Amino acid sequence: MPIPIPDAVDEAGALARTKATQARNLPRYAIASMLAGAYVGVAVVLLIRARSRAPRQRRRATFPGTRSPACWRARTSASPWCC
Repeated sequence: MPIPIPDAVDEAGALARTKATQARNLPRYAIASMLAGAYVGVAVVLLIRARSRAPRQRRRATFPGTRSPACWRARTSASPWCC
């Protein structure tokens, strides 16, 4: 059962006040931002490394114009969705 609208508005207001108070604490905000950036940066590096270590044939099969089996099937079935 959903909560009544006045209660939801009061709760949202309290959360907004708390967030505004915490955002004024610059060192904490800066550290949280740096950690978030590092988290995203590590994810990007891992994705790039995983991509570069993929087998050569599998990596080429994802680009348009390659001779992958899926592309041959699409060409032989007269499909307009050919790579």
